[in-house]
Amino acid sequence: MTENQEAIVAAMKLLSIAKESVPADKRQELMKQMSALSDYGAMEPAMSDDEKAKKAAEDKAAAEKAAAEEAAKNKKDEYPMMPVKKSDGSYDLSSVPEAARTMVEALWKSHDEAITKSEAANKRAEDAEKILKEQKDAEVKKEFVAKAADLKNLSVNADEFGAVMKELHEKAPEQFAKVETVLKAANEAVKKAGLFAELGSANSGSGASDTAEAALDKAVASIVQKSDGKVTKEQAYSEFITSPEGSKLYARYVNERG
Repeated sequence: MTENQEAIVAAMKLLSIAKESVPADKRQELMKQMSALSDYGAMEPAMSDDEKAKKAAEDKAAAEKAAAEEAAKNKKDEYPMMPVKKSDGSYDLSSVPEAARTMVEALWKSHDEAITKSEAANKRAEDAEKILKEQKDAEVKKEFVAKAADLKNLSVNADEFGAVMKELHEKAPEQFAKVETVLKAANEAVKKAGLFAELGSANSGSGASDTAEAALDKAVASIVQKSDGKVTKEQAYSEFITSPEGSKLYARYVNERG
């Protein structure tokens, strides 16, 4: 009730008490007007403080009863969303309503089976991916072993050096391209060095000790000697002819050979 309504009700009570001093027709007219203003329509008897307290207690009790009934209903319907699985494979459904236990157990068994199937499918996919990766890796390694085998004049183990070349290519492809170019050049240089050595041996008795060929042989022999046998003649030849001095001597050799 608003303050205006309470004021009108109070005025109506006073008018009722003072009915002896107010003409009946005038009193009724005033009562109608105030009743209309109060939005109550026909005036109902006002409640005493005791009646108000009683009604408030009844409303409170009704609200508490409704809340308790709702809580009891919710508690009756609720049960663990994920029943605990026991060591024997069954579920602990002690807190699930008996009427719902069969359904809940079937649902969770189906749930577990779905998870198992999903995990198995994922495992198969991972295994298949691993196999494909291994096959691809083997094919790539085979390509690099073939590259290493082409460097036959460098006396390398194709399988071992191929694996090294593959690793370098995967980690630094640009650097590998440069290294491969150098390796191919070295391989070709060693091949030529072997040919020159054979030519040098054929001309060893000619007495041309001041020729470029003789100088090349002498320089190569010096490198081999200084390495204490750790460097082969072919490797020494490759090393020497790629140096500034060796490249000039090699150019002189080519000119001498015509």
